[in-house]
Amino acid sequence: MKNSCYNAVIRKIFRQPPPVQLRILDKDTVDEIIFSTMRGRNRIMLELMARAGMRISEVLNLTPTDIDERKLILQKPKSGRRGEVVYIPGKLHRRLIDYIRDENIKPADYVFPISYSTSWSMVHGQKVWQNGWD
Repeated sequence: MKNSCYNAVIRKIFRQPPPVQLRILDKDTVDEIIFSTMRGRNRIMLELMARAGMRISEVLNLTPTDIDERKLILQKPKSGRRGEVVYIPGKLHRRLIDYIRDENIKPADYVFPISYSTSWSMVHGQKVWQNGWD
């Protein structure tokens, strides 16, 4: 008995789409995007993602107590481990500390108290996607 799902029309309708190859940006383009960002909060978030290799969810879960000199202790990393350490450059560390001090963020509060969708639109609203580089 022949399976009716194996006819040519059904296979053509439900075939697998080809994988999408994302374009990888070079360092100069990433730097241009970061330096063209006007708002301090958005700039620090972009730098944490670009320079430290953090995911957006890790950046959003960051609290002032997680900052220890030039390293950040991630409490709930996506890898599933109990905690991970991320090292950041000195200039970024100073800007992050100044931002926390200027915004009067308490030790138990989130450094960036915004939602995931707001941060996603902030990242995707930058020059990269406006110029069609994605």
